[in-house]
Amino acid sequence: MTEKKEKSIVESLSYDWNKLELAEIAQEYLQEAASQGQEDSPLARKSLELLLKDIDASDPGILKTITDPKVVPLTIKNELDFYHEGLKTQTVGDRINYYQKEIVRYLGDDSGKVQEKLKPFLDTKYGDIKKKIVSAKHVLDGKKKGVEGISDEDVESAKKTMEKYSDVTNTLQILQERRRSELRLRVEDAYYKEVFKEIYLKPKEKSKK
Repeated sequence: MTEKKEKSIVESLSYDWNKLELAEIAQEYLQEAASQGQEDSPLARKSLELLLKDIDASDPGILKTITDPKVVPLTIKNELDFYHEGLKTQTVGDRINYYQKEIVRYLGDDSGKVQEKLKPFLDTKYGDIKKKIVSAKHVLDGKKKGVEGISDEDVESAKKTMEKYSDVTNTLQILQERRRSELRLRVEDAYYKEVFKEIYLKPKEKSKK
């Protein structure tokens, strides 16, 4: 009798974990606010609000987290942990399929050429490729800085690794950046819509004489 494989946390989620990408946008806004000496970021909170709507989270305890600046960073971290766990399961082919809408937008009827060109890598975990790229960059940077123990053979191997995966990394980085830009625009549109409503549509309180 074969044992049942226990589901991972990501597999047990009742929604598409890709929707948690908004947590990365929230983190970016939080970091931008911190760089300006601010502890709170309305845009980070709006990102979380949209994320929770996307995954249909209606638990009052969860929804309360987006209104408390002290809890927001922890909420973002928790959602990011789930998102990164999901990314670990992804092959290059999985990510290409995820960004198919953008690929069709850019290449139209020729969108299939992306799959054709990247065919040798489609079944490879994208995370494994990124690790190899990071390692290769470390070697090349080390050589430039004069780090001892890095041979010419190491440098040549690193260059070949960078070249081998260049189409994969360039393609997915571009697609990721475009998707992130769209998510940021969505968040900012939602936030500034509320700002304008607050200024122009909210009834003003009559001043007491």
